Amino acid sequence: MRRFDINGTILKVSAPEFQKALERAWQDRIRPLCLCRKPGVPTYIAKIGGQYLVKRMPLSGESHDPGCEAFEPQWSTSALDTLIGNAIRRDDATGRVSLKLGFGLAKTGTRNPGNSAPAIPGVKSSVVMVPPKLSLAALLHLLWHEADLTRWTANWAGKRYWWTVRSHLIAASRTMMVRGETLASLLFIPETFRLEAKSEIEQRRMAALLPLQPGAGGQGRLMLMLGEVKSIDTSRLGRKIILRHLPDFPLLIDDRSWSRVQTLFANELSLWEADESSHLILFATFGLNPAGLASVEEIVLMVCTTNWIPFSSIYEHRLLNELAGLREESIRKLNFGQAPEDSEMVALLPRHHPKPLALYIIPPRDESLIRADLETFVPSHPDLDVWIWNVASGEIPSLTQA
Repeated sequence: MRRFDINGTILKVSAPEFQKALERAWQDRIRPLCLCRKPGVPTYIAKIGGQYLVKRMPLSGESHDPGCEAFEPQWSTSALDTLIGNAIRRDDATGRVSLKLGFGLAKTGTRNPGNSAPAIPGVKSSVVMVPPKLSLAALLHLLWHEADLTRWTANWAGKRYWWTVRSHLIAASRTMMVRGETLASLLFIPETFRLEAKSEIEQRRMAALLPLQPGAGGQGRLMLMLGEVKSIDTSRLGRKIILRHLPDFPLLIDDRSWSRVQTLFANELSLWEADESSHLILFATFGLNPAGLASVEEIVLMVCTTNWIPFSSIYEHRLLNELAGLREESIRKLNFGQAPEDSEMVALLPRHHPKPLALYIIPPRDESLIRADLETFVPSHPDLDVWIWNVASGEIPSLTQA
């Protein structure tokens, strides 16, 4: 049972007064200390759905004891190594992280459709970018990771809905800074739509987007939009993207730009189309035109399972569905905007005994090359056990007997 030092009082999470103590600490901006190690690991408090939750500080998972539920194995975040210290800098005094973005949040004028510049400025670099700056894709993965949306256990079945996804993402964004502002102040995530609260929701949206109103000469700032795509419809001049929970606020994108999106994210779009239970996540920079309509500047797409775990192939989807049925915790490994490798780890079972279990998939292509990479990796990492599914060899191996 986890214990915390809350302003000098030591409490177990099961203590009747635990929630009240967290509420007082949240109001007073006090950071509880997780007592999985001495002298204690600083955490922060998030208010989600009327309940107060203790969350680990950004990028502090390795500071916790391996037996603590806040522990984050290095293997699940190894793709961050080239970003930490450059694009991502952690302030040990405050616990927050400062981010250096590789994309703009300032709109300098109207794009010229006939210009030779890309229709979506920097969209290729939003997928893969050389450090030390964070690409749009890397920031999306960082948010997903810090919101603990890469973790899953069967005990959570039926408990992860959009409002919980949104709440955890907002809590994570409040721990990140961009040029002196919290990322939360630059990020708009639609709240769950309720017809009876339609007017209040619209007013809150208008207030949140007020900084986007264009200034003189068409100049204005951009914000980040994160939401689930409901539909992509043809419009008179291009496409309009409708997000779930945001039915009356389409995102506009011209035909030329949409053609590039289709090319760059053909994999994500096809996976989303093939499985109606999947979620297609849009993460984009956007601005408002003088009419108050939203237009996309840069965009990345990410497809997730029904449990909101990202995947990029039907083989990963199959494995993640198998993991979803286990009571053992699993962590989906993300690449944080780095170029994916065929032989990279797909997921990790961090509490597997006697050693954490790294899960790999060998797709039905370049089989010998990928296996050679794994044969080199496995002996050099004795701290991990390895599970391998060679797709060409047949059915997925048992996970319960691994």
